[in-house]
Amino acid sequence: MNYTIQYLTKESIEYREGEATFEFFLGPVVEVPRSEDWDRVMPDAFRGRRDEIVGRLKSNRLLAKTPFQDVFA
Repeated sequence: MNYTIQYLTKESIEYREGEATFEFFLGPVVEVPRSEDWDRVMPDAFRGRRDEIVGRLKSNRLLAKTPFQDVFA
């Protein structure tokens, strides 16, 4: 599946696959929903794929030096 990662604002990035999108908040860290919250807050297309999607975000050159933090969602 093709995907894109782009800045929406200085404080958020969008991960998109086709019509499915999720906005991740960005400050000093990229805020990622905790494993136990992931399936509840994600679009259907992203459920059960946390490791894959977070891995794509971490390997993106725009976010290469930004730490990631699990947050309650």
